[in-house]
Amino acid sequence: MLHLYVEVNGGRDEADVVSSVHKNLKALDPAYGDLESMLGIIPLRVSLLDPGTFQSYYQERLRRGESAEQSRLSHMSPPSEALRDLLRMSKGGRN
Repeated sequence: MLHLYVEVNGGRDEADVVSSVHKNLKALDPAYGDLESMLGIIPLRVSLLDPGTFQSYYQERLRRGESAEQSRLSHMSPPSEALRDLLRMSKGGRN
């Protein structure tokens, strides 16, 4: 399972983003495409975040007294608490 947290601008909805990312992943990695053709699954989930959510997360952590390095969100397997904070900070609360 691949779960992406993506900041979006304008009229893109979740289905549009999932379709675009899925199409590109299949082109880049044939084994990923095999999951759909052989097993009938799309192992992709996307949570849409409002523009500026990642920057707000970073700024909030700095205000809490964390160093710049501590404030950076891991790109791979971030802590559950960090993901909850991102979703909370996203004004639309879309996921």
